[in-house]
Amino acid sequence: MSTCRFSVVLNEYICKSCCVTVVKTRSVQVKIDQMQRRVIITSTTHRTFTRQHWQLLHQNLRRWQQNLNNVQTNLRALEIMQAQQAQPVQQ
Repeated sequence: MSTCRFSVVLNEYICKSCCVTVVKTRSVQVKIDQMQRRVIITSTTHRTFTRQHWQLLHQNLRRWQQNLNNVQTNLRALEIMQAQQAQPVQQ
């Protein structure tokens, strides 16, 4: 049996958040080595997606994309308003 090691260099906050999220899903079991500041994955669970899961994922990704588009639109509008306010009033 071969052993696979995986290292990723991430911001500490992102790494902790990601680890907590993955462990909460119960799709992995981990051991935490606080002395060496490592998380060791001891086992994983295979996940099978049904058609309903894929549809839900699709809906969530669409909603996320729409929300990002809304944020981008709002930021552009804010940028235009700030540019207009920065221009001197001509009389």
